[in-house]
Amino acid sequence: MINKPWSMLTEAEINQHKREVCRHCEYLTTGEYIKNRTCEYGLMTGHSRLCHPYDCIRLGKFKPREGSRRGKEFTLRRRDGQTRE
Repeated sequence: MINKPWSMLTEAEINQHKREVCRHCEYLTTGEYIKNRTCEYGLMTGHSRLCHPYDCIRLGKFKPREGSRRGKEFTLRRRDGQTRE
């Protein structure tokens, strides 16, 4: 789990978050490389997300991608083995 402000994250940490969480979200653009993908929440809904990307699940902004194996039962696993929805 990310323990520092979004603006302080390195590019590698952001890409890791995209691989683990964002790639299962409907709002992430499609593309060949994960580092080139962006969140299109604002364009698809017409209003701002008003949260950092790692808060999307907790605040209910995360929308599972159609056909995703995880479906609506997406849970985020922490490195210490605990899970949270």
